[in-house]
Amino acid sequence: MATQWRPKQIVTVFLMMFTLFACSEILAATPSQDWMNYGESMVPSGEQKVTFIELGADKCFSCRMMQPILNNLQTRYPKDLKVVFINVWQENGDIAGKKYAIRVIPTQIFYNAQGEEIFRHEGFFAENQIEALLKKHRVSQ
Repeated sequence: MATQWRPKQIVTVFLMMFTLFACSEILAATPSQDWMNYGESMVPSGEQKVTFIELGADKCFSCRMMQPILNNLQTRYPKDLKVVFINVWQENGDIAGKKYAIRVIPTQIFYNAQGEEIFRHEGFFAENQIEALLKKHRVSQ
C-alpha cells in the first residue's frame, strides 16, 4: 500500500531541508574557533570584560540556531566581549568538552576578565537573556 503525502507533511519536509541548507551559510562565518591557542585555561586574554564560549556542533539544530546570535553579539560588542565557538564534534573537540565538563550541547560559558567563570547555561540561550547578563557585567557597545 502506497503512502500518500499530505500537503502539511510536504511543507514540513521542505522547511526542514531549507533550514538545513540555509544554516550552512551561517556556519561559514562563525566566531573564533582558534581555542587550542588559548593556553591552559582556554580563555582568551585581552581587553574584553567578558569572554563568551559556546561549546556546540555544526550539525546540532540548537547550536545552529545560536550562530546568528553569536555573530550579532560579536558585531555589537567588539570592545568588551570576546565570542568563541568550539565545535566539540571536530578533531580535538572532545578535549574541550572534557575540559569544560559539558553535559549537553550547546553549552554557553561566560568568563570575566580574570578568567573566572561567571555564568553557565545549557541549551538554546535567547539573545535578550544573554544581553541582560552582559549588561549586568557592564559590557557595552
